[in-house]
Amino acid sequence: MLCAVPGGEAFAVQVKGMSYASAFYIDKPFFEGNIQPSLFLVVVFVPPPADNSPMRFFVLSHQDAVNEFAKMRKEHKDGTPYVEGWGLNWGSIKGYENAWDKFPSIQLKE
Repeated sequence: MLCAVPGGEAFAVQVKGMSYASAFYIDKPFFEGNIQPSLFLVVVFVPPPADNSPMRFFVLSHQDAVNEFAKMRKEHKDGTPYVEGWGLNWGSIKGYENAWDKFPSIQLKE
């Protein structure tokens, strides 16, 4: 999704939705290459239909997402490697709930 704030620069947002507190897939290119300051990830937790809890939002800058991906375990507890995947898990995004301040702010003209 392409976005902009009044008087500010345009930025891109990749949005992922999930209904269970688990891992989720993100395309490999998101984690490769240079950090893009104008790219963000928003994960929306949509509770299952039987759960009346409100939706929850997690906002990560591209740098945040890449850093969290780098921290992900590469092996099971027994030492066998995970099948290589690309994404994040619930624990890696919990600290970014309602971090709306990650987005660019409105630039007021003087």
